[in-house]
Amino acid sequence: MRASRSSGLSALSAALFILAFPPASAAERCETMNLTVTASFPNDPGFEGLYRYALGGNWEVWPRALSHFDVFLMFNDCPDICGPGVVVFGDTAGISTGSTVDEAPCYPVFYLGEYLCEGDPSLPEEFQASTVKFEPWEGQSCEPGTVGVGSWRFYSPLPPGPGTTHVDAALIKHGQYVCTGDVTGQLPGCSVETSRESWGMIKARYGESR
Repeated sequence: MRASRSSGLSALSAALFILAFPPASAAERCETMNLTVTASFPNDPGFEGLYRYALGGNWEVWPRALSHFDVFLMFNDCPDICGPGVVVFGDTAGISTGSTVDEAPCYPVFYLGEYLCEGDPSLPEEFQASTVKFEPWEGQSCEPGTVGVGSWRFYSPLPPGPGTTHVDAALIKHGQYVCTGDVTGQLPGCSVETSRESWGMIKARYGESR
């Protein structure tokens, strides 16, 4: 009888733990995530000859604040997606509103950008794809909150694909939780027509110099 009660308590404890900390793979749609991307060719200083992809939007998640967010790229048909210069960033890759430890609104939160050609290792296996990751700088007094508005950018020699709504192409990690949202606009991409020779020229021109 004592053993049975102990087993019951263990099962109850396990169930409560799962409810408090659901598995990260249980991704749902974000409460709010409106993200658009605009492609241009501005020849920004230091990024001459590269397309600029400017992201902007807002989010609302619950119950934890934004830890970082990812945008998945449509690189399935690209050769050598892990080569140098495929995606590059400025020293500051983004900026957003945030909150202090006392939950007072603040601005700005600064972000670093990272290109993870084989996927973000902090995410569940089903989300392993070529990823642009934006993560807040460490040590800031202003940090992302459960709600926010921001803008981010990255550069690539790859031209934009067609403008469309990329369903579930963005993901927010907030604590132990993940949620997905859409990205509307033009993301970089390539097709089977992109030859290895032209890809090699791209790398030679932009990758080896950076």
